[in-house]
Amino acid sequence: VQQCTFSAEPNIPHFWDSTCEVGKKGCNADGIHVECRFCDAKPFLDVPCPPEARPPYATDECYFPQGTGQSYYWDNDCQLGLDGCYADGIHEQC
Repeated sequence: VQQCTFSAEPNIPHFWDSTCEVGKKGCNADGIHVECRFCDAKPFLDVPCPPEARPPYATDECYFPQGTGQSYYWDNDCQLGLDGCYADGIHEQC
């Protein structure tokens, strides 16, 4: 099975996409394999993730796999363009 190779697991979901090409949005995510593709997170919101995309993350809580020294919380009123929203780079409400 082909898979992405990161020196540190990113907080952006990613998957192996054999249709990727150099310059295609989200492709070459790991900087090694053109087929490694980011998805479903800003600025790749228009690249849908397949079910097997890693890392798995909850849909109703902020996701910081390496932790964060900053305070954060879930805000259902958050939306793209408002200060502080998308703190985790994945969820608009974080």
